[in-house]
Amino acid sequence: MEKNIISPKDLISEEIIGLNRYKNKIIKLFSEIEKNKIMATNVIGLLLYGPPGTGKTMLGKWIALKMKATFLNIQLSDINSKWYGESEKIIRSLFNVAKKHAPTVIFIDEIDAIFSTRDKLFETDMDRKLKSEFLTQINGITSQSQKPIILVGTTNKPFDLDDAFLRRFQKKMYIGLPLKKERIEILKYYLQSIENNIFDSDQNIDIIKEKTEGYSSSDLANVCKEIMCDLNEEEESLSEEDDDDLLVPQKKKEKDHDKQEKKILNLDYLLRMLELNKKTVHPSSLNVYKEFILKYGGKN
Repeated sequence: MEKNIISPKDLISEEIIGLNRYKNKIIKLFSEIEKNKIMATNVIGLLLYGPPGTGKTMLGKWIALKMKATFLNIQLSDINSKWYGESEKIIRSLFNVAKKHAPTVIFIDEIDAIFSTRDKLFETDMDRKLKSEFLTQINGITSQSQKPIILVGTTNKPFDLDDAFLRRFQKKMYIGLPLKKERIEILKYYLQSIENNIFDSDQNIDIIKEKTEGYSSSDLANVCKEIMCDLNEEEESLSEEDDDDLLVPQKKKEKDHDKQEKKILNLDYLLRMLELNKKTVHPSSLNVYKEFILKYGGKN
């Protein structure tokens, strides 16, 4: 279990772009905990749910960084054992480590893979014991821990979670697709190293906002990576041409380079890249989150 521990001093501060509205809500939540001296007896679980590629995992790490807490990153393979009774021992060890290094954030990505709805037909006795032990340990934290231990889970499939585990996540936060302003912020961040005129006019920005509707943060990041790769290929190609033709005058070379840069970094090129890299979240798939919000809450 020690291999899963990241101490506060070893957490890397990453730029988390386009998520300020969620960060502000989380800051407010934990400031209330600190102000009122509320420990894990009142706030133990935070479920981050929503479509894939919206930054839920980054937010989990950011919470630990903000709290200056030890970060415990748990995967299914870490706690699931083929040996009878071994999974329960691992879970007890996990929570003992969490108490020892508190304040601690126990982070479980894609938590539905571990704590899905219990099914009498397909669930094994080992699966039931694993879930029961985890619930027992959570209840133990609420009565024994003197320092905050926050359980943060992320999922794209909140309805697949067992109701008993959903109840342990007193705070549920929907992490949705980025808004218009956030999409521009994401693109500006990833393209900041490239000299461009894409965001020079309000008209351009309005077009980009419209064309990126429905894109996730991950989708936009991938579009920018494609642009960067294409740019690097163009630069390598120009460099090879210069090496192969040493008789070309220097002024002509510089002129050719300038023309190529303008061709690559304008709005039309960005729109072509958006056309080639489609959004990955289908609008109809968002309906399940609306249903979940109506049933369990968690809308921001």
